[in-house]
Amino acid sequence: MYAQDQTPAPPLEPVEQRRHLGELYESKQFYPEAVPNLTVFTFSGDIEVIHNPSIHHVQLDLYVRKGFSLWSGGVDLDDYRILMMQRNGEINASVERKRRGRFWGSDDISFTFIIQTPSAVSTHLRTMKGDILIHDLSGTHRLQTNAGNLAISYSDGEFQVSSTAGNVEVSNSSGQVGIQSTAGHIDLRNIHGEMRVRSTAGAITGSSLTGSLLTRSIAGHVQAEFLHVEEGISIESTAGNIELTLPDDQGFDIDARGLNLNLAGFEDFTGNLQRMSAVGSVGKGSLPVQVHTSAGTILIQKRTGW
Repeated sequence: MYAQDQTPAPPLEPVEQRRHLGELYESKQFYPEAVPNLTVFTFSGDIEVIHNPSIHHVQLDLYVRKGFSLWSGGVDLDDYRILMMQRNGEINASVERKRRGRFWGSDDISFTFIIQTPSAVSTHLRTMKGDILIHDLSGTHRLQTNAGNLAISYSDGEFQVSSTAGNVEVSNSSGQVGIQSTAGHIDLRNIHGEMRVRSTAGAITGSSLTGSLLTRSIAGHVQAEFLHVEEGISIESTAGNIELTLPDDQGFDIDARGLNLNLAGFEDFTGNLQRMSAVGSVGKGSLPVQVHTSAGTILIQKRTGW
């Protein structure tokens, strides 16, 4: 189930048209009897997992893009341990470097995995330097990158996403979404479900959200727009501004505190409203909305004109 949109996921352009992958190094097909569990690691390169409705197996392609080795003048693939195998329902693919010499790690080379699967698949995808993308999948997914962007689209299930120095984008998806980011921007668009987001230095934006949101930010601004709230909303920031847009057909219990507070469009607010804080209800209340920032401003407004 995709948030607010039950139309089929649009196909992506062929990956070869979207970026230069290098040369195809190896291609394998796997035929698991049950829902596959896919584990992929590359120390340098992208990982892309896409639903292909025309196949019932897992198609795994590994591309190698060679650069220039500072010390040897070339790249020797014997210096890398490459694994692509299946054991029952477990499919494992990885590329790791073998420690050789004092200057290990100086090669300019990337190993990118492009994987086509049935819609139902669970994944654990990790790259040290590269992007990760999943499209039109269902299942449990764990995505990790140190220096790269993460993108999830038209998927549903449970997502655990971790990024150190890259942006995170989740769009047209549903389920349980957990995101941790250190220095990247987080963008949530057209999401239905439970969203838990933590950011250290990046901004968090959300639009066309349905469900619940728990957000913690240290130095980034938070902006979120809800079509419908379930369970409640909790947003905390240490040094960032917060802008929250709520639907006009629900009741909320609001607890807000910041350097400056603005409630816009809530003429029916009852409670204690001051320049820096508000504790009270709008509509008939019931759904908790907690918005706190230590060194930022707060705008909570009513969404009108739908």
